Amino acid sequence: MCHRQLIPSSAGTAAKLPYTRATSWDWIETMELTPWAVFGHTSFALTAVSFYVKDVLVLRALSICAGAVGILYNYLVPAGPLWLVIFCLCVFMSINALRIAHLVYETKKVKFSDEERELYENPVSPLLTGRVHETAAH
Repeated sequence: MCHRQLIPSSAGTAAKLPYTRATSWDWIETMELTPWAVFGHTSFALTAVSFYVKDVLVLRALSICAGAVGILYNYLVPAGPLWLVIFCLCVFMSINALRIAHLVYETKKVKFSDEERELYENPVSPLLTGRVHETAAH
């Protein structure tokens, strides 16, 4: 199907240029899945995996890896380096790196005694557990 699009010309009148509009899933037929494209999509795949992970430290580490792959891809892309994308990825990677450093610092500064560690790892008190069993028995 051929449509016409109006494009402003330098003379002030609109020039008519033909173009075709992709319908539904036509774009899939023209998409090439080259090794370079797969490498570029790896950044998005790592980001998707990071959203699934429950551990915040692992999530941020995966996000940094995704950013590194994205920077490499956007620097070596055939059209030339995409500096705005590279800058944004650097900002996001820096934020994640700072948050990782903060998380590691917070976990290192807390020192538990053996009794405190046991209570931390098993938050349900043995006394409370006994009362629950007594209540359930009646």
